[in-house]
Amino acid sequence: MQPIARGTQDILSLNYQLAYLGGLAEGSVIGVVTGRKYERYAVDSLGEEQIETPAGRFRTLHLRAMTDKTTEVWIALDRQRLPVRIRFTDKKGESFEQVATEIGSP
Repeated sequence: MQPIARGTQDILSLNYQLAYLGGLAEGSVIGVVTGRKYERYAVDSLGEEQIETPAGRFRTLHLRAMTDKTTEVWIALDRQRLPVRIRFTDKKGESFEQVATEIGSP
């Protein structure tokens, strides 16, 4: 049995919890639990990017976590650090993407 590190997140809320974790611009290591296992994800910061979505144009911080899968998250820096784009690439190389289509007023 492996001890679970302080600050560990569950896989379903991870993309939203990123807003509350410090030091992401420099990269970080986050414990993540799923229904089957516990892993440590190295989260790399790929820097700031301007992206366009159906919900508008956003100044974002582009993050990437890689294990045998890759998850990329673009966090809107000026909109309460909401994830406005999420791309998941599985072991086989298939990609699935979610993009914000609407965000209410701040």
